Amino acid sequence: MKPNANVAKVATLVSESSRATILTILLDGRFHPASDLAYMAGITPQTASYHLSKMTHANVVDDSLIQQGLIYEKEKGYQVTNKGENFFQGLQIDLDRLRKKRRMFCGKCLDWSERRHHISRALGNALLKKFLEYNWIQHAPQSRALKVTAAGTEGFKH
Repeated sequence: MKPNANVAKVATLVSESSRATILTILLDGRFHPASDLAYMAGITPQTASYHLSKMTHANVVDDSLIQQGLIYEKEKGYQVTNKGENFFQGLQIDLDRLRKKRRMFCGKCLDWSERRHHISRALGNALLKKFLEYNWIQHAPQSRALKVTAAGTEGFKH
């Protein structure tokens, strides 16, 4: 697997507990207004908007995957390229199995507050599970938040 400098940016973003909580909530693939995210994360709407803005402006996951030619945007989702097939195979993500699931394979989820899309559905969930399996991230105790581990800090660099 080739190193990806943008992964460190993602790690930095999710290392803040409120942002990690918001990202965890968004993994369900449904639309959530910023006010609902704030309530669920236990923060003020202004704080939620700030965190959403930080994550949207970073836009490192989708942009990085697109810029590297691993995925490209379609009307209702993303398509994995041949290069992307090899990349995800290197992460030991079985794309054929994901494509056979009832859940959409690689969707776009609209962030209503920012009017921008992020990757979702089966592939997004598989990435989350893989990062947990590698112990690159872990659930914070008594919270839905995620935090980047020391192993993740190193792993995301490569």
